[in-house]
Amino acid sequence: MLSSLLSLFMFNAAAVDIPKADYRRPELESYSLPTSDFRFPSGLRLLIQIDSSQPVIAITSVIDRGSEADPESLDGIAHVVEHLAFRANHNGIKNWDLVKQMGGVINASTTVDWTNYMTIAPKDALIPLMRLEVLRLKDGLANISERDVITESEIARNEKRMRYASSAAISAALDVIGEQLYPEGHPYSRTVIGTHETIGNISLESVKKFVEDNYKPELTTLMVVGDIT
Repeated sequence: MLSSLLSLFMFNAAAVDIPKADYRRPELESYSLPTSDFRFPSGLRLLIQIDSSQPVIAITSVIDRGSEADPESLDGIAHVVEHLAFRANHNGIKNWDLVKQMGGVINASTTVDWTNYMTIAPKDALIPLMRLEVLRLKDGLANISERDVITESEIARNEKRMRYASSAAISAALDVIGEQLYPEGHPYSRTVIGTHETIGNISLESVKKFVEDNYKPELTTLMVVGDIT
């Protein structure tokens, strides 16, 4: 019975002229988002793209500083500051809790050359979220305590353990690559996350100094995309 069914299927399939699709040249609808580019006297750059397909907005703030700006013996401080920015408290509530209350989601990352903060939320949250971006530049670590610094430094240590210490081969390879590509003392020869020793050197005073030196309008690009006018 099964062989008969298979034979019937194969016969019918052979009799049907199925056109062959050329997957190398897909036919896609034209799509583009015109970008408005604003430059403020402070140096702040604001990019806006309007996309009304969904009632949401996405805000990305890019600080033109990463681990290459880490002071000597404080490797990893840019990454720790990124963590602390979500703990900042300007209104009696931590930034990450405020974003969640507005129905938003947040994320961030630190690289050698830049640090970025990403938020997606309902479009009604646009104004309060833009206010948070302004506050990040005015007082990015408002009401941060020494305990917060210790907590986030330990979280950074755990990230290092998961990414590097748990895989000695990867860690060694990264160290060798940095040493071979860049001379000793060059900021690119260091890892973004730092070492356990340098992470241990990070203090409340040092993170505030880092933000004061690097979180400036002239070093910031703000991208706003979504259902806005």
